[in-house]
Amino acid sequence: MTVARWVYRAAQFRKALAEQGKPLAREVIEACLDPREQALFHQMSRRDQVHSINTATLVAGHASACPDLLVAALLHDAGKGEQSIWQRALYVVLTAVSPAAIARFARPGGGTRGALHRSLNHASLGAARAAEAGCSEKVCRLIAGHHKPESYPESGVLQWADELA
Repeated sequence: MTVARWVYRAAQFRKALAEQGKPLAREVIEACLDPREQALFHQMSRRDQVHSINTATLVAGHASACPDLLVAALLHDAGKGEQSIWQRALYVVLTAVSPAAIARFARPGGGTRGALHRSLNHASLGAARAAEAGCSEKVCRLIAGHHKPESYPESGVLQWADELA
């Protein structure tokens, strides 16, 4: 990982710590998500909820914004589930230093190994959880492909907003 990327990740970590105490924009959640989708949103960590609202706010200002894209922006990290900030930091460091270590340690379930598994597979896990919550096929595909912008033309917008938020 380059020095610039480490600096970016350190700034991202500081921002995540600061955002944990921010109030949620409940009007955004209620306007875009139905009750089942809201329940899924509220299962995410506070840090990921704030990040997802920031992502949706950026998406809303884009020309290709549509309801499905806004729902995907709000739920794109739902596959991570609840995890502590240090578990997320461990994932980021291991990704940079030794991606193979994540594959060795990550396992479905609870604890740190489960958090690593969910972070590693959050796009596909989130898409499956979104489908269970009744989201449209397009929303599920956008979530599954939010790290691969070729899945839908709007996926590039979601990836851009995710990186920027």
